[in-house]
Amino acid sequence: MTTAMPPSPEAFKVPEVMSALRLSRSKVYDLIRSKQLESFTSGRARRVPVDAVRRYMQNRIEESARCPSVAPTAKERSRAARTAVIRPPRTSTDPTGPAPGSSSTARPAGKSPTSSRSCRRRRGRGSRQRSPRAFGDYLTYWLAVIASQRLKPSTLNSYEGLTRLYIRPALGKKRLNRLSPADVRRFLSEFKVSCLCCLRGADKKRPEDKRSCCAVGRCCERRPSARTVQYIHAVLRSALQQAMREELIARNVARIPE
Repeated sequence: MTTAMPPSPEAFKVPEVMSALRLSRSKVYDLIRSKQLESFTSGRARRVPVDAVRRYMQNRIEESARCPSVAPTAKERSRAARTAVIRPPRTSTDPTGPAPGSSSTARPAGKSPTSSRSCRRRRGRGSRQRSPRAFGDYLTYWLAVIASQRLKPSTLNSYEGLTRLYIRPALGKKRLNRLSPADVRRFLSEFKVSCLCCLRGADKKRPEDKRSCCAVGRCCERRPSARTVQYIHAVLRSALQQAMREELIARNVARIPE
């Protein structure tokens, strides 16, 4: 009695794409965000069609041929040879792997236009991919749509105040997917030793005859408490954790600094 082999999948999970292309998770998500690798979502799950993986590999091979001054590395040639025939990874329910001959050889999907910028990127002179959303814009969305449904009104007011007064002026212009652990660590270190009055501009809002510290050159040195610093850090962690759930970033950089 023979056991029927499961059919080959039409779409990969992200870990399966990582295994097929031998790439890291962050690199796969960068390809998806930059539209170099087609994908779709089903609920909260993201899937990549098998044909999209084949087209990506074919485009990379054609791009290497159009950039004669940059020859493919030995690693790239080895990767292309391994993924010429894409087979779904073995699963616990299928220890023997896919049926022989169930996968098809990658076929050319048509020549895609390759600009000189893509060639320069392969030489290391191209610009990095950028996310269209700034961190400050994402914070506005997160507070209005996500946090307002999950937090108590008093907690939400505290989050909005800390974001408006301290987080957005320091980190709001940075791209969401370019925010690094060093940026978060530097912001928290500078916030610990900063004067709250200077950061908020409270003294400048007072009438001229009542200004007494920052606006007249005499800093009151009102430092934030340790609890306030922890609260700021908690806001960053919560916002970036939601961004990671929505697959806008690959990791929560606010969880790394202590």
